[in-house]
Amino acid sequence: NTAAANPVVDYLVVAGGGGGGANGGGGGAGGYRTASGFSVSASTPYSITVGAGAASAAYNSVGANGTNSLFSLVTTSLGGGAGGYANDSAAGGSGGGGAGQSSSLPYAVSGSANYGGGGGGSAGGGTSGAGGSGVVILSIPTSAYSGTTTGSPTVTTSGTNTILTFTQSGSYTA
Repeated sequence: NTAAANPVVDYLVVAGGGGGGANGGGGGAGGYRTASGFSVSASTPYSITVGAGAASAAYNSVGANGTNSLFSLVTTSLGGGAGGYANDSAAGGSGGGGAGQSSSLPYAVSGSANYGGGGGGSAGGGTSGAGGSGVVILSIPTSAYSGTTTGSPTVTTSGTNTILTFTQSGSYTA
């Protein structure tokens, strides 16, 4: 079988989002990388790392960067930048926001899990929003899909492809 001898993978690798700054700006979204027709070696395990979103920050604190997501060191997506307090934002997959505005709403919204969104910045003394975790999605021609995974990805099919959605770290053996 030629497809099994020369497997290819389409991938989307999204990193964790940065945390918002408390009494400051919002965190940046996690970076992402994508490719179609990426060649993998048969019978070779490829590790998957799903980046965590950054935690929320306490009042008058700078947020933290989200963590990177990886597809077997082949590709790395950078975590989102931290939201700043005053003008202390950080670089990352997407940079964090400059300063928050005063508001009567002291709370902030967190990024959704497995979308890599940045956490909102807070104002008026509240805690910032946490960054959302990342995700790694692989699309493999079903004829070349080995069925060997770790980390319990969600497995679905779409047309002639098998889709693996990793919301936690694991691996796929081509």
